[in-house]
Order: sequence, then C-alpha cells, then structure tokens
Amino acid sequence: MNLHSGQIIEMRNRLWRVDEFSETELFATPINGDYNDKRVFLRDIEQIKPAELDKISKDLVGDFQAQRMLLHAYQFDLMHGSAPFLSLQRSAVIPYNYQLVPLVLALEKSKARILIADDVGLGKTIEAGLIISELMQRGKVKRILILTPANLKEQWQEAMEYFFHIESKIISSLSRKEYEKQLPAGANPWQYFQVVIASIDYAKAPEVKHLIQEQQWDLLLVDEVHLCARPHATFRASKQMKRYELVRDLGKHIPNVLFLTATPHNGYTDSFASILEILNDKIVTTTSGNTFLNKPAAKYNVCQRNRKKLENWYKKQGIASPFPKRKAEEVFVDVYESKKLANCFNEVLEYGDRLLVNAQGAGRKYNIATWVAFHLQKRAISSPYALVKSIENRLATVENKLEFEETEEEVLSGSVQDLFFEDRMTDEMASSKLDKELLNEADKEELKSLLHTAKAVKPADDVKLQELKNKTIPELHAIDKKIIVFTKYKDTLEYLESNLAGNDYDIFTMHGDLSLTKRQEIFLHFENTKKAILIATDVISEGLNLQRLSSCIVHYELPWNPNRLEQRNGRVDRIGQLKEKVHIRTFVLDKTLDKDILDLLITKANNIREDRGYSAAYFGDEEYIKAVLQEATKRNRKRRKKNVQEGPTLFDAIGQDKVKEAVKKIYLKGRGRSAFAKNRRGKFLRQSEHRPAGNR
Repeated sequence: MNLHSGQIIEMRNRLWRVDEFSETELFATPINGDYNDKRVFLRDIEQIKPAELDKISKDLVGDFQAQRMLLHAYQFDLMHGSAPFLSLQRSAVIPYNYQLVPLVLALEKSKARILIADDVGLGKTIEAGLIISELMQRGKVKRILILTPANLKEQWQEAMEYFFHIESKIISSLSRKEYEKQLPAGANPWQYFQVVIASIDYAKAPEVKHLIQEQQWDLLLVDEVHLCARPHATFRASKQMKRYELVRDLGKHIPNVLFLTATPHNGYTDSFASILEILNDKIVTTTSGNTFLNKPAAKYNVCQRNRKKLENWYKKQGIASPFPKRKAEEVFVDVYESKKLANCFNEVLEYGDRLLVNAQGAGRKYNIATWVAFHLQKRAISSPYALVKSIENRLATVENKLEFEETEEEVLSGSVQDLFFEDRMTDEMASSKLDKELLNEADKEELKSLLHTAKAVKPADDVKLQELKNKTIPELHAIDKKIIVFTKYKDTLEYLESNLAGNDYDIFTMHGDLSLTKRQEIFLHFENTKKAILIATDVISEGLNLQRLSSCIVHYELPWNPNRLEQRNGRVDRIGQLKEKVHIRTFVLDKTLDKDILDLLITKANNIREDRGYSAAYFGDEEYIKAVLQEATKRNRKRRKKNVQEGPTLFDAIGQDKVKEAVKKIYLKGRGRSAFAKNRRGKFLRQSEHRPAGNR
C-alpha cells in the first residue's frame, strides 16, 4: 500500500503513526506512545493495513468517562498545536523559569551548541534534559552520546529515565562484553542503542574512541567539561589532553553539542577558549600567541548564571528565592592542646624533611619526596589512625622487601592536591601508592619510632575528634537530625565510625568500595532513620543530590582543592533543599601554617567568585598548586625537638609570619593576580546575557 507521513496504519494488532519510510523500511510510532517509542520495520514482511481513529459517536453524549476522554484529547491536541515546549508534556519536572533559558537558547538556532555553566546546585542536569527531550520530540535528534566522569554514569541514566522517560544504556569495559553476548551476531553496542552513556576516560581510549567516531550521532553531551579543556600551554597533562582531543574530534562532526560545568574557567584563557572554539570557532581569536574571546559571537553558545544574580532577580520580582541560605563556619582546632598529638605532628614533619634531604639533586625523586611529605602531613591532619595505617604500609613494604611498579607522578601529586581521578583510580589507591614510595632499609627504625608515636595518640588525645563528638555534632543535631560528614580517607571514615558509635544516633558510612546498589540501600536507610550521621568519602561529592536528606555538612579535613569543597557543599546547598538554611562546618588545624595555606586557598576562591561571578577551578592546575604549597609550607624549625641535616627541606627558619606574607604575595600580587586581570579583559561569563524566562 502507498504510505505518507502522519498516516494512521494498523500493524501487529496496534495502531501506528507513520513517521518515515523508504522502499524497504518503515519508521512508525504507536498511537499511545511518543517519539521515544519509534520502531523500525521491514515493509516486505509486515502486514500493513490502512486505519483511522474512531469517530466521536453521538451515542456517547452524556457518558461521563467518554466526555472526560474527549476533553483530555482536546487538551493534548491544543498542547501539541500551540505549546512552545513539547518536552514539558513528557517530563516529570516542573522547571523553574530560569531553567527554561537554555532551552530557549537551544531552539534559537538550527543546531544547539551550548555551554551551560550555571553554578553548582542550579540544575544543569534538568536544563540539559529538557533540551534533549525537546529536540527528540521535535524529531531533530535520534542518537545521543552522553560522556560523564565515571562516578556520574548511573546518575545520568537514572535522571534521563526518571525525569524525561528516556531510556539509555551505559557502555563500559564490563557492560560492553555483556551486550556483545546478548545482541545479534556482529551488532555493535555503540551503533545498536539510541542513547548511550559512557565515562570520558573510558571513551578516550584509542580502541574505544575509534568505535565511537565511526557512528553517526545527533547530539553530544559532556558533563564536567572543564576536565576536557586543553591543558595550559606551559604544562604537561597527557590524560587531560586525550580527553580534549576526544571531545574536540567528536564536537567537529556531531551537529548538536551540550557542555556542562559549574567551573568553566581554570584561570587560563587558552584552556577556556579550547572549550568554546569547539562550540563556535568564531568566539576565539589567537594573535601572536595571545588568545582573545569575542563575547558577541558567543551569544547563542554560552549560558551562565550565578546564584547571587538569580537571587537578586527573584528579589526584584517580589518572588521568594528557591535557594537556601548558607551558614558556613570554620572550626579551628589547636593541635598543641594535646602533647601527644603535637609530638606526632613534629615527627611527621621531621620525617618529611629527611625524605627531601635524601632526594637532593634528583629531579623526579625530589618531586616524589615532596608529594610523599605532603601526603603524610595530610594523613596526620585527617586522623591519627590514617597516619598509623600509612606508616604501617611503609614499614611493611620495607620489612617484606616488596617491589612496586613505578607510579606516574601525576597520580601522586593529584592525590595530594585533591584532584579527581579517572575511572580506574580512587583516592584510596593513590594514597596507598604514596605510602610505598621512596623507601629503603635505613628507614626501618625511624618508621618504627614514628609508628610508636602515632599509636600513642588515643581518641581521648585527639582534640579534633573530641570537638566533633562533643560539640559540633550535638550543635548540628539541634538543627537537623541528619548530618553528612565528609572525609578524604576511608581509614578516617572507619576511625570516626568506631569512635562515634554508642551515641543516640545511627551511623552510616559510604565509600568507593561499595557497589551502586549498596550505596542506594544506605541512602534509603539514612533517609528513613530519625536521627543519624552519614560518614562519606568524596565518592558522593560530585553529582549526587542529597538536599532532601540533610541540610548539615561537616568537612572533617579541608580539601586543598576548593573545587572539591564546593562540590561537597553543592550536594545539599541547592534547589529543593527542605530547610531554609544549610549549615556547614569545616575543621581546620589552628596554629599551623597548614591553616594559613588553606585559608588562603579558600579566600582566593571566594575572591574569584565575588570578582568574576562564578566558582573557578583555578587551583585545579597541578604546577600552580605545587609551587604555592612548596613556598607556603615553610615552617619555623624552632618547633622541632631536634635538628635535621642541612639541605633543601620542606620548611626553613625564616619564620611563620614572613612565610605567611610570602604566600599572600604569591596569591595576591604574583602570577595569580596577573592571570585574573588578563582574564577579566576577555571575560564574558560574569553576567549572562540570557535572563531568566519571564524577564526577557
């Protein structure tokens, strides 16, 4: 029979709408479905009959059920004929007006190529999902590739299904093998599924990248796209370069591109520009080695709103802000209130000094020694138990004469700087590698002495633990019966779990060794418990929405990367928070230069936020953090109980006040300040040109 688009046919005992057809194939959607239900049939083997919808019968006049169905039919017909956004008909969300702005922007041009750079907690996933759903309903896109950090794959799959009724498949090294067993012989999972989700680091592997590039995709979405920016010209970052090359190559050939990030600018214009030029090469101009950004050319390619601007907009409209207020306080703990704890810290510092002395004159070896020294300090700052486990690891490696493969310096430095790792590397794995670096037989006695000193610090001597247990948790429980406590290390998580047990609240823990199913069970138990704390590592710091579970967060140790801190806060400080205020407590060891370093990191991050209107990933650059930390962690040697051999050390005797001034110079007058000044001349993310819907 002859076919035409929009025709109603009967096939397989169902009514279908004809969408597309050729001599051999027929694309049709069931009458009771939507675009996502489209199916492909071979015309030669199907029994296709002309059909039509039932006419309205006069005999049904007065039938309540029939009248209600007719009314609904007219309503749906009206929506399809006049509603501006088809995606709203099939989504399970009621978006805030500002969340419709990226959707409007995406429909302004024939191809949607947009960077959504809204603040943490504004709902970038919802904004992107609305765009994808809308383009699918309008028939503009069919095949979609979503690339995310590894820990966000399942969340994206759940969000697409729950909010937008879009089915997707996650392809990884494991699932791909399973799909190949289940699919028809010779079928390629990358080609077979309409909507595919994969981790960026899995997709960048040459053998995987080749398979992805062979497919015809209609839309590419990259979450946390700042991880895929081209590295700054003066630094080497091979993994990030591979991510950039993957996204660049895909972005050239896929017509619709959505980039998502809350931290688009890492302080270097050339890196930021590398993201923008994928979307629209007219935005970026390079002359004599200098990169310039053309703001007018990016009008339809960049949508960035910060929370402060949106709150002001709501205030002007006389509308209550949907965002909670944030009350953040630092909890300063004096390590020298405990003699045993102070002795432990001093021995850790001395051991770090000795590592650097022994590595003098060796380039890579000296760098590794620096990161190991920092690492042991961070473990001591976290908890005495975490330090004990590290020293035990080092001692066992020496005594058993174990051999380990040489670890990339990028992994070791990234662990110290609290950078996020790719698929196969966790914080615990990186920490374990640092524990076993730069060891020899001569270290044995010193390690035994340090282990004895660390083990002597009992929970009663741990002033930070006592502060958390006896003051911070009771104060926050008076505000909210559910508290989330973040720590970097699983060892510290276990230490807290053990020493907080026996109180009038339940304790739950979450770390990277748990399966996704187990984590979901824990979240459910945490939600249903009347009074509890959830102790978690950074496995839940990115992407997860916990605003309905708690309004209180404790950072048991402060990350050296402010991005990680803001990611944690964004789990509860976001739209949908049930409380009017979120309360955040951050533990900092007082009377150490460590406090000065971390204060300056956060102060600088806050300055960027105030100055530029968004949270920058400025401290995500390995070389810059390294330079700052090496300069900033010089301490007064007079605190030591004994002297160390002369030579390059992590600390010198210039005095804490002078060092603090030097740190301020680095941040406020040195390279950092000039970089910000340069970026301000070329910036256009401070205030989006696209105002919230309803105020256009």
